[in-house]
Amino acid sequence: MTRETLTIDRPETAAPAGSAAPLATSAGLPTRRGRFAAAVTAVVTAHRAIAAAHAHLAGLVEEARVAGTALHTTDSFTGGPQWSSDMIIERQIITELAVALHTSENDTRRLLHTSEALTSTFTATRTALQAGAISYRHAEKIVQHSNTLPVAALGAYEHDLLPHARRVTVQRLDTLARAAIEHAQPRTAVQRHLDAAARRRLDLDPATDGMAYLTLYLPAVEAVA
Repeated sequence: MTRETLTIDRPETAAPAGSAAPLATSAGLPTRRGRFAAAVTAVVTAHRAIAAAHAHLAGLVEEARVAGTALHTTDSFTGGPQWSSDMIIERQIITELAVALHTSENDTRRLLHTSEALTSTFTATRTALQAGAISYRHAEKIVQHSNTLPVAALGAYEHDLLPHARRVTVQRLDTLARAAIEHAQPRTAVQRHLDAAARRRLDLDPATDGMAYLTLYLPAVEAVA
């Protein structure tokens, strides 16, 4: 490393004690501190634009879900257990989007469910996302943790959590969301576990070199047995 890279920026003319360092030289050229401040501002602006794009994408994904649902696809296979029409439709939509976006089925399913929630129940969260006040990961966490709540409790849950999402990290929001769920949850932990166990599933995602990921969602007691 050169000496220049280790030198802290100093204005050409010493500033009086207690005053802020100038962002431009007497010749009108930006100082290194000014260039850094401008670069950080550009990053923040781009980050907000990405958040707004995610809000727009959520609407498009929801349109795709609605259009796919209108196909009324049914299970035409005669062997094995029959899938419901809703399950067939969701699998078809997820597969189409996963192939088009080059994403795994799990990631695509999460995108589909998050987009549906942002355009229906969690409109305030989507508005904050559109304004760049929160990131898509913040919005995703809010939606993700709401899955076990009854519809009647979703409004209060979003109202309590969204202000935190505007000022904390995604990791901190994850902790706050878990606490908010426990506070707003009218059902017992046992009942919630039974409901979650009923949603057990097996997912298969392709990997490279002729490999694949096999993901089993099941009760933790069975998983570690």
